[in-house]
Order: sequence, then C-alpha cells, then structure tokens
Amino acid sequence: MHDQRVLRRSPLFKKLVNPDEDFLLPDEHIIGDGGYTLMDTLMVPFRNTGNLTQQQRRYNTSVCRPRARIEHCHGKSFSQWRRLKYLHCVNMDLAVDHIMSCFVLHNFMILNGEEARVSLTLLKLCLCLTLPVSNWN
Repeated sequence: MHDQRVLRRSPLFKKLVNPDEDFLLPDEHIIGDGGYTLMDTLMVPFRNTGNLTQQQRRYNTSVCRPRARIEHCHGKSFSQWRRLKYLHCVNMDLAVDHIMSCFVLHNFMILNGEEARVSLTLLKLCLCLTLPVSNWN
C-alpha cells in the first residue's frame, strides 16, 4: 500500500486536517517525501523538473536533510533489530510495544556504551510486559 494511502487512513491524518485539534503548534510541520501531497502541516519537496529556482533547491535541501537522517536511523534500527523488519502483528498495541521495546534497548545500549548485540534474555525481559509468556519463542 502506498505511503500516501496509509497516511490518509491513519489517525494522524485526521489530526492534521482537523483545525480544532491542537496536534501541532502553528510553527510546527511534519516532513514528507515527494510521494505525499503538500498540506498546511505537511512539508514536501518541490518536484525537480529541471527548472527549480535557487530558493526552491535550498528548500528541498532543508526538507530532505532531516528526512535522510531519519531514514538512516530507521535503516540502522532495522539492521540491529531484524525482528522489526519481519514484525507480523495483528494487534496494533502489541506491535507498538514491541517497537518501543527495541528502541528502549537501543537507547540503553548507547547510554552504556554496549555493542550492537543484545541477548535474547534481555530482549525478553524488556518485552515481558507486552508479550504473554507463551509467546516467548
């Protein structure tokens, strides 16, 4: 499913288009890639058809730089926690808890100077509140 379609079906989209929601401050925006449609709250780069002005190119650079960093972090996370790449959950709350657990472990390891390896026991300990014991395989 295309990212734009996923966005339109999400609770986030409803908050972004509802003027009564105070989801973002007036000077805050979400950054998306060129596959998304420009919105008041969603910044996307200009399409480069070869005739962008210098100001438009600078804008594209300023929008794409943080996106590239975020995508780099996602790639690093998916390589460190391969389970994230193949996460098959029907229960959304369980999926969110699983992803958060991986990032809690990731941050713990960074703060403690640990290598990018973690034992299965530590991962199970972090997930103990989100997974029933019968799912610890």
